[in-house]
Amino acid sequence: MRSTLAPFLILMLLTLSVGCRGTSKYGMDHAAYGEKYDRPYEPGEKLWRMGKQMVDARHVAGQTGGTATVSGGASGKAGGLGGEIGMVHFHNPWVSTNLGVNGMLTVTGGNGFALLGVRGGGRIQPPTRLAPYIGAGGYMGIGPSTKPCPLDHVDTGPFPSTTSSHPDCDNIFTTQAIAAVYPEAGVHWWATGRIGVSAGSQYWLTSEGDGFWYHGLTLTILGDGKPPALSDKGPTISLKPAAATITPDGKFSVGGLPPEIEQALAEELPPEPTRE
Repeated sequence: MRSTLAPFLILMLLTLSVGCRGTSKYGMDHAAYGEKYDRPYEPGEKLWRMGKQMVDARHVAGQTGGTATVSGGASGKAGGLGGEIGMVHFHNPWVSTNLGVNGMLTVTGGNGFALLGVRGGGRIQPPTRLAPYIGAGGYMGIGPSTKPCPLDHVDTGPFPSTTSSHPDCDNIFTTQAIAAVYPEAGVHWWATGRIGVSAGSQYWLTSEGDGFWYHGLTLTILGDGKPPALSDKGPTISLKPAAATITPDGKFSVGGLPPEIEQALAEELPPEPTRE
């Protein structure tokens, strides 16, 4: 046991002894995080600060980022497989909202659909790098669908049969709209100050009366946290230093100024005292 722990202890001691005045590189790709932690460790505080940085993700407050999700799931006769591109905004370290455009292949109500829709929701999570979350949201999608051809006659005699006035028709194409609401739960991990990965499950209750579990993986990329650069800086003014001199008659002269300004400056100066 002792021989097994020895390499680990040596590595830990080297880690703590090297760079005592340094700082952790985690999160420095985000301006708000770097502003908080980008200073050298003071003597005796390295372990405390490293422990704090291992859990602190409060820098996400007020930040907006892009998301990409792949998801799928099934339950009984309902299910779906899809992907989503969207965005997330953290109103504060604890609360976020998300919105995305979602493409999905789904089966519900015994029929299959290819849907394009919009999904939105909200989440509550602690402001930590590894954070469980709970939330809820809704979905609205529309897409092409099929339904059986209409039957013109149904024979309910001893030998039931059906006939149709569309002998070459198998199905009729139509448009189907589906809505859903869901609760969700999962876990999120900030790999860096800007990049996070989420894994979670949602239970979708659809307008077709079906319900199914929908599981997904999401990649989140925040901005760098820096204030936006000014797009219109206005005209550029170049100021060059001018040579200032006193003329023999006691007047003040600045090279490059218009004559009327030089005259006004000269009038404001007191006369040079007479030397004896």
